[in-house]
Amino acid sequence: MPEFSARLSLPYIQAAQAQKHVTHNEAIERLDVVVQLVLQDIEVNTPPSLPQDGQIWATGGAPSGAWVGQPDRLAVWVNNGWLFITPNQGWQATLGAEIRIWDGNAWVSQPAGALTNVTGIGVNTGFDMINRLSVASEASLFSHDGAGHQLKINKQGGTDTASLLFQTGFSGRAEIGTAGNDDFTVKVSPDGGTWYDALQVAGTSGAVSMPNGVEIAGSVTGTAITQTPVDSTPGRLLKVGDFGLGRAESDFSASADLDIDFRNAVSFGLRTVTDANGGYPAGFASNASALAVLRAASDNRGVQVLHGLGAVASGSDAGLAMRAFRNDGTDGAWQVFYNTHNVLGTVAQTGGVPTGALIESGSNGNGHYVRFADGTQICTRSVTHDLDDLEAQVWAFPASFASTPVASFAVIGTSAAALEAWGQNGGTAWAEAVEWRTRHRSALSNTIEVQLTATGRWF
Repeated sequence: MPEFSARLSLPYIQAAQAQKHVTHNEAIERLDVVVQLVLQDIEVNTPPSLPQDGQIWATGGAPSGAWVGQPDRLAVWVNNGWLFITPNQGWQATLGAEIRIWDGNAWVSQPAGALTNVTGIGVNTGFDMINRLSVASEASLFSHDGAGHQLKINKQGGTDTASLLFQTGFSGRAEIGTAGNDDFTVKVSPDGGTWYDALQVAGTSGAVSMPNGVEIAGSVTGTAITQTPVDSTPGRLLKVGDFGLGRAESDFSASADLDIDFRNAVSFGLRTVTDANGGYPAGFASNASALAVLRAASDNRGVQVLHGLGAVASGSDAGLAMRAFRNDGTDGAWQVFYNTHNVLGTVAQTGGVPTGALIESGSNGNGHYVRFADGTQICTRSVTHDLDDLEAQVWAFPASFASTPVASFAVIGTSAAALEAWGQNGGTAWAEAVEWRTRHRSALSNTIEVQLTATGRWF
């Protein structure tokens, strides 16, 4: 019979051996070291100063002191002395939270192959044949190994599923991935049974497609996206090309009266208006335009705004905007927004309310006139008069007044004390013209310049 065991070199008790307990205790001592092997440190060359009984170190290649001449061995402090054991290739030990294996040259970390082809792994929980990797923790970390990091989910065929499923109480609530095809889908569920495709990206083109799989090139749809160019559902994302705030033509009246649209439209809407589907307020030419409606249906109040879309160069209604209010069920009159396109132009009014430009001006052989939207009109003229001519002069206004204006006369370039000027009714209507003459008190130059001014109202 050999003296030592083949694997751990444990001493055997020999026949007729004296003090058999010594051999037995030595074997127990070695077993106590190598079974459930726990290392304090590895590749250590200097013995610790205060070792504890049973502590084990793996020596390095050039140990010193009490370890001299014991390279690559297990140094165990036991019975107030050092016991050295040579590890065999394949021995396994723990070093803190790590698992180390002696490969014949060094204590290496446990290779990945040690967990290859295991049935399953449960971290802080159990696994099953569907969830072969199960983790119960507050978080899971997948980090880089010096560069980037990818999380890969692979499926066998296009009709299979590769996705991330989010659950509440193990009941599905949201899912992203390729489910049943190779289109990328984002879907949600209120109960784990009914599912809604919020967004779907076609795998064949990269275009976002209809939930039923029918592609619309370059478009986006799904329950989280606007469904039509005039979809105004709150909370939906507006895709390029959609109106979003607009309303379908069917939401408006087919009548040519925009006020009917105002009364019948939904609470908010935008649409274009053309000759075929809408009339226009007075003063607004028939042209392509945009109509906005904002209405509070509960108390029948609101406002609508109409913008012209024609070309400025053509003299159409581009830049012209009008608004109308509805209050307590009564439609108000259309009102003009003034801007650089319509401040100057032809003034007009209806019932004292301006319907045209703010300022109108013009000139003719009778002088210059300025009309304001509030009804004020000012006419002016400068004439040269012969002092020897004392005959009455008639000034026909360049634009008619609605009633008798206030006329004034001023002599330019000479002594006013030498001249007189006055107006009188010469038989012509005061709203159309005024009569005036001059006379002198002493001999002056033969002619003078007279400035004529009349101020009144055009309506």
